[in-house]
Amino acid sequence: HVKKSEITAFDFDKGQTISTESIKLDGQALTCVDPNSSSRYMGYRSSIRGSTMGEIRHIFASTAELAVKCKRHPYLYHQAVKAVTMVQEARFRYSAPLTRWSDAQLAHLHVLWVANIKAAMGLSPGTAGCPFTLPMQLGGTPIRQPHVVLMQALTSHIHQVVQHNDSLRQQAKEAWRLLCLDLGTHKPQEMLPLLAAETNPRPCLFARFLRLAGQLGILVTLPQVLTGEIADQETWEGLRIRLEREFGRGILRTDEDRDMLNNWAAITKPFREAGILYVNQLRRQRKRQRDSDEFRWYWILPHAQISVKRRTWLERALWLIPHDTDQALDEIREEVPLRAWMEDGDPPPISDPDTPFIPSAIKFLTDAISQLHQSGDPGPVRPTLAQILEDNIPDVLLHEAGLDSRSL
Repeated sequence: HVKKSEITAFDFDKGQTISTESIKLDGQALTCVDPNSSSRYMGYRSSIRGSTMGEIRHIFASTAELAVKCKRHPYLYHQAVKAVTMVQEARFRYSAPLTRWSDAQLAHLHVLWVANIKAAMGLSPGTAGCPFTLPMQLGGTPIRQPHVVLMQALTSHIHQVVQHNDSLRQQAKEAWRLLCLDLGTHKPQEMLPLLAAETNPRPCLFARFLRLAGQLGILVTLPQVLTGEIADQETWEGLRIRLEREFGRGILRTDEDRDMLNNWAAITKPFREAGILYVNQLRRQRKRQRDSDEFRWYWILPHAQISVKRRTWLERALWLIPHDTDQALDEIREEVPLRAWMEDGDPPPISDPDTPFIPSAIKFLTDAISQLHQSGDPGPVRPTLAQILEDNIPDVLLHEAGLDSRSL
């Protein structure tokens, strides 16, 4: 047991190795393993400092051995191909979710898999591998790539991690929260292009899963117990995309604009840490620009730990994109006549009661009803304006709009 026992220790606070000479078993010193070297535990090779290169080298070596063992095998070709595929995929899948595979390493593993398939079919090593890599539309018979196996392994591993309400699930939620804060969004679909554009995979399990899904062009979802309920509202990342769209139109065209958009996650992090995950959680204020007499609704930023330069730029950027409330009101006036509301029995479209948009909507409603009654258009008997307001509009909102239903 002494020969099989190994020990390693590292002080992460000081960044140095800890001596283990005083720790002995039956009076004998244990085999000391360098903290940067990998040690095998339950079939998985990793170092105490988090390096997984030992496992990657082991997978490469064991996969390359299959081509040697397949020479002059006595089986039928389809039997050998099935056996080799099963073995090489199983060896890779066992430790795939815990190992940080880079794109180059996965590509090299794919080359080894193709070599094993050629050996199982009795082909020489110099045979072109195109038939095993090209898609069927181009005349190939492709084998499964390591990316697909890794995707399946990560999916199963994530569901196992959050399956039970224990400390493992809590750690997963914390890792997901930190990933959301770093990327600037909590929507998986918005994370896909961000992570796919990164050169190296992150240590986070969910980041590697979403990065691989983005590279493969697959729309994926994560368990709701991990992400929580995700509302279909614009996030800060969605706002960044809108600003980049305006940037492409020439509105944002300075070097400062480019620099701010590149640091968008850091700029919006204080607001997201304060619980403002969606843009519509910001307060709205009715303003007009200096060169315009028209008042429109705009977002205003709350107080947060953000530099004056970044805050000024973000306020200017929000000024360029007015709130959708004005557009919605224009669509109401043009596409939804009041008579349709009266006949269908549906209440008129009114915004959130907590916003200052209510008084304007009520005044527009009263004007439209008055014009409808004054038009003399014959039709069904319609209730009076006072009855409509009393039945549908609270008195407090009428007071904010400066109206009194009893005097109408």
